[in-house]
Amino acid sequence: MILSASQVTTAALFAHTRGRWKEAAWRVEELLATGEAPDVVEPDLRRVAAQLRLAQDDIEGAASECERALALVRAQQHDIEAQATVRNLLLLRAGIAIAEGRPAAAQELADSMLPLSSRSDPEFVIELALLLADLDRPGDALIEEASSRPSDPWLQAAAAIVQGQLEQATDRLVVLGTPPYEAAVRLRAAARLVAEGRRAEADAQLQQALAFYRSVGATRYIREGEALLAATA
Repeated sequence: MILSASQVTTAALFAHTRGRWKEAAWRVEELLATGEAPDVVEPDLRRVAAQLRLAQDDIEGAASECERALALVRAQQHDIEAQATVRNLLLLRAGIAIAEGRPAAAQELADSMLPLSSRSDPEFVIELALLLADLDRPGDALIEEASSRPSDPWLQAAAAIVQGQLEQATDRLVVLGTPPYEAAVRLRAAARLVAEGRRAEADAQLQQALAFYRSVGATRYIREGEALLAATA
């Protein structure tokens, strides 16, 4: 069955969230290589490409893909869907800014994400929670939204992240079946456990995070995890 460009994009986004990064990469590359990706889907394709480049420690390439995607979506009519895409891309750009060693720029971009939109997609709230935690920012908007929607498992996981309840957040993400987010939280939990001198617990978190990152060739996160692993030896 031949998939439409929209279906390929949806499949690529889903594959990335579910940890099938090789599939996500070839779907993105295949569609972008044709030069026929419609303007309405190209920003999302380039967002996935930027996420994968960041994981591979290609920070410059990640920034380039993200900026190109932002330029594309800003040229479109600013309907609700386009606004959501811009927010997702700005959130990614903030993460890239941290990797570039520009925390002030990341802080400024984080401010543009708040207050939280009720239309925010599940992946957005998790990535926002991770960004706020990395910037040591309070996550009051996420906590408030989670309190108002107790049946939303994504918001509950996001609230747990910003409240520092990383093991609880990991448990929720395991149930949701999102290995990339699970690994990201485990990496942060390990860093905290190492700082607290709880090496055996940190090692357990790292082994699981690294198992995923090694399976997808996430060079940047493998390096971070192995540096922490050395501290637990």
